[in-house]
Amino acid sequence: MDNPEQLRCISLCTGYAGLELGLKRAWPNVRTVAYVEIEAFAVANLVSKMEAGKLDVAPVWTDVKTFDGSPFRKRVHIVTAGYPCQPFSVAGKRKGTKDSRHLWPHIARIIEAVRPVWFIGENVPGHLSIGFPEVYRNLRNMGYSVEAGLFTAAEVGAPHKRQRLFILSYASNGGRGQLFQQKQKCRSSNTADFGGNGKIQHLADAEQQLRNGIRTARTGGRNEYSDCRWPARPGQTQYEWEEPRVVVENSSKRRRIQQKTSEKRREDRRSIDASGQGQAQSSVGRAVDGTSCRVDRMRLLGNGVIRQQAEKAIRMLTTLFE
Repeated sequence: MDNPEQLRCISLCTGYAGLELGLKRAWPNVRTVAYVEIEAFAVANLVSKMEAGKLDVAPVWTDVKTFDGSPFRKRVHIVTAGYPCQPFSVAGKRKGTKDSRHLWPHIARIIEAVRPVWFIGENVPGHLSIGFPEVYRNLRNMGYSVEAGLFTAAEVGAPHKRQRLFILSYASNGGRGQLFQQKQKCRSSNTADFGGNGKIQHLADAEQQLRNGIRTARTGGRNEYSDCRWPARPGQTQYEWEEPRVVVENSSKRRRIQQKTSEKRREDRRSIDASGQGQAQSSVGRAVDGTSCRVDRMRLLGNGVIRQQAEKAIRMLTTLFE
């Protein structure tokens, strides 16, 4: 940890790097030095984001089971892991440690080898009842203090719930003091970036202003921090930085179609009532070749049969009484 101005991170089971992107928003001086991800599509996405400058450029290891953390020992401050949720999710069979996708033992092995100051984990709520006690005991036995909680995406403005378990662990002994010393050095070495009215405070103020609906820090007519907010929800007035929606036009078109359909149905009913024998057929449910649906055919046939049977009965009664 020879560069206290930059905190280094190893990302395990990276996925699309959501944890790392969120961590960088909260702590801009974090630098990811290695990714571990086995899914080919996710790896291609990570490489694409690195080329576009949206992620820190770093090597990608493809299997957490074979990743060796010992070369990073005392050189990395943070380890993150969004390890597979299938062994614990209520949507699956919940096999726990018997599931082949149970990767926590490998995550624990890497944490033990690297000995970071912080560990940040993410998983589904079902992990609390299956697997999390093991995670808690392992981290405590390694000398980490552990905090965990359930949080939803809706709590930060997203239009969906998506509840997740987040685990925050930090070295409760020497590592914690070491991190405090690094933070002190960062503040004293570069006050323009780490203190007072510096960059971190500026970002925090901008974030708070955005949450209060105040437009700040414009760049070319577009809000510089617009990507920190979720778009307006349905029925709400859109923000200026959002792309125009066409939902209203689609809704109007749908209403016009429904109105025409209702008018056609009323015309069919009036035509049937006027004829008395159901000569007109409803277009609702009509087949491609023009033949009405089975319900319409049975209804019309029923009307004809009832009339024929009534006339036949009248003729028979008239014959008997002559």
